[in-house]
Amino acid sequence: MTYEKAFFLGHSSLQEEVETTYETSDGSATSVLKEDGELVRAHYQGSAQTKKTEWPKLANFASSGTDSHGQPTCTTSAAMCCWTKDRQAADNNGNCNRNTYSENCVDANPGDNTDLCFVDLERGEASTGNQQTGIVGFPGDQNRDGGEGAIHCHGLAWANDVDDSSARYKGNNLFFVSMYDHMYQRGYVENVPGAPMCG
Repeated sequence: MTYEKAFFLGHSSLQEEVETTYETSDGSATSVLKEDGELVRAHYQGSAQTKKTEWPKLANFASSGTDSHGQPTCTTSAAMCCWTKDRQAADNNGNCNRNTYSENCVDANPGDNTDLCFVDLERGEASTGNQQTGIVGFPGDQNRDGGEGAIHCHGLAWANDVDDSSARYKGNNLFFVSMYDHMYQRGYVENVPGAPMCG
C-alpha cells in the first residue's frame, strides 16, 4: 500500500503513533508529530504555495465521472475528511491538551463538530478493502448514548468549471485540509472504522 493510500484511509505511521515519553530511558519524547511530519510543513511552505498538488488517484476519490483528462473524479465536486483521534498536545485542539502525552493523549478525541448517523460498510469496501456488508448506526451523539463519540469533519468543494482556480487547485486544498491544517497543525488523525478518512 502506498503512503498516500494509507494516509487517506487513516492508517499511516503519522496517524497511528502518539507522542510518548515511555520509549526512552531519559524521558525524552518520541513520535513527535512536528518532527516526524516535517515534510508536510516543508511542502506547505514550499511548492504548495506556487505549484499544483496532484489530486489523489484513489478509489475513495473516484466515481463514474471523469475529469477533462479522462480520469475518474468525484461528480459532486466535493470531498470530506473525518477524524476520530487527537495525537498532539498543547495546541488548543481536541482533548489531548497537556504536555503529559503518555498519560493524557492515548485515545484522545478531536474537537467534536459532527454527529455521525451511520456507516454503510459495503460502500466503504472499495477504498478500505474491508469486505463487509450492513449499516452501523449511531443513534446518539456521544458514547454514553449509543453514539460515535467525538468526530471532527471538514468538507471542501470546488467549481464544476475545470478552469476555475478552485477546481485547478483542489489538490492543494485537500492537502491543506487533510495533511497540514488538521494533521500537522491540530494532530487530528485516523478514520471512522469502515470508512476512509477522506473521500
